[in-house]
Amino acid sequence: MKNIFFIIYFVLGSISVCAQTEINFDVSRGFRFLEYDQAKVLNIIKSEGYNYKNISSNFITYNKSSRISSYDFSIAFKNNKITAISWDEFIGNLQFASNQLEFLKFKQLNHTNTYNGDFFSFENVSRNLIASIITKGNYFTITIGQKYPDKPFIKQSFFDNIDLKKNKEIDEVNKAENLKNEKIYKERYEIQQKYSNIVFNIDTNSYPIQLKEFTGEIKKNVNIFIEKTIPSYENILRHIKDSRPKYNYIFYNNYKLSWNSNLEDGVENTTRKYEIKIGKDSAFLLFQNFDKILIPKIILENDISVPNRAISLDINVHFVRGVAILGIGKKINFFGNNVPYLDSQDIIKSKSANLTKGTYIVKYEHGNVMGEKIEKIEFIPYVYNSSNPFY
Repeated sequence: MKNIFFIIYFVLGSISVCAQTEINFDVSRGFRFLEYDQAKVLNIIKSEGYNYKNISSNFITYNKSSRISSYDFSIAFKNNKITAISWDEFIGNLQFASNQLEFLKFKQLNHTNTYNGDFFSFENVSRNLIASIITKGNYFTITIGQKYPDKPFIKQSFFDNIDLKKNKEIDEVNKAENLKNEKIYKERYEIQQKYSNIVFNIDTNSYPIQLKEFTGEIKKNVNIFIEKTIPSYENILRHIKDSRPKYNYIFYNNYKLSWNSNLEDGVENTTRKYEIKIGKDSAFLLFQNFDKILIPKIILENDISVPNRAISLDINVHFVRGVAILGIGKKINFFGNNVPYLDSQDIIKSKSANLTKGTYIVKYEHGNVMGEKIEKIEFIPYVYNSSNPFY
């Protein structure tokens, strides 16, 4: 049976801040709604001042405004049966909601910190119930529902036995912590708003650490591409006796990379653009596996990661790999149809100064990948027998 986890995340506009708490729905009361049909729940929330906002697919959303904020209340339903509900609360009630879930024997599964806030998920396996809390700015959204909608879940009698008075006493003990958390979330929200429209450009002068991290990741993927694209020496030698053997391979392209990233509702969105400056890789094959690379985070005040980052980078890739036959006597000569390019010849000759007279198979690769020089030359004495691929 398909496991359904409802996470309803609503983005509200500007919210005024008030230290006084305001509770819309008790958590245990919210769970009782799962026993009601759709019509009964709608009548309850309408009677409490919520007005119709919109409907989409199997979700109905209502909204109401108060002296503190504007709140949404949403219902997920299937065949007129409530499968999940979600509502907004003032951030000052976060500890109270968390205490209630703990008291209702919910186990916290995970806690993820995002740019916009925090995500918590909870589960009560024995009762077939799940819950989540998502914080954003000065409010949080709590979602509760059945883990498996087609299976039975806890009945109301369980909640009737809960000592909510004790739960409120726990909340009183944590009042100081609530105020502290409220201040932290207010500061986070203000910092996020402060940087929401600023694009931070990563360049050598401003963010060298992030630039080094990014170029390192790019270079690693470029090298992987080269190894997958350019045949190995073994493959080159294996095909020497083909009707039209190829003795050397070259990849020479210069690109311009321009990326922009932003965090929206905790989700990273990256726009990637490439331009070919020199070369023939018009299909940008080099970048076909770059989708998982992200622009490094820039952390500012209070460990807040800025939402908008950009980077512009020149990527120059020049790589040659091949094999050749070299004869050393009074002169240095290349034999056969496998004569290297001129720049390769110069590099090979410069490395052969200490070799004795004779004939050699030369394995060579050289180039420059994003400023990193590559130069590997190997000389193998030419043996006149069947083990020699050129023989």
